[in-house]
Amino acid sequence: MIDWDNEPLLGRIRDSPLGRLLGVSRQAVGHARKVRGMPSAAAPRVDWDLQPLGRCLDGDLDRKLGVPRGSAWQARRRRGIPLFVETESKRSALKRRPLKLLKLTPEELSRVELLERYGR
Repeated sequence: MIDWDNEPLLGRIRDSPLGRLLGVSRQAVGHARKVRGMPSAAAPRVDWDLQPLGRCLDGDLDRKLGVPRGSAWQARRRRGIPLFVETESKRSALKRRPLKLLKLTPEELSRVELLERYGR
């Protein structure tokens, strides 16, 4: 039996994770919380009109704001804002290691640069 009055996480974290932690259903946690007049520990409220929707990747914005995945996408779509498209992806640029960081000898470096320039 759970002593809900002395449960420190009730209303402080979402009902589903607390239910898993305590071995009860999400509905049981929600019921215990509501009986005690406690608000839900929902995702943070976001004023989407102040966010850079369409100027960065939706997933990056979700992570930055700490909201569920897909929240920025939904907010952007509701406002009719087009999808952000990267011309030169920062991610792909970060995946490529600069040649100087590979610790190549000057001869190897010039050979690699020639191969990159002429494709062979």
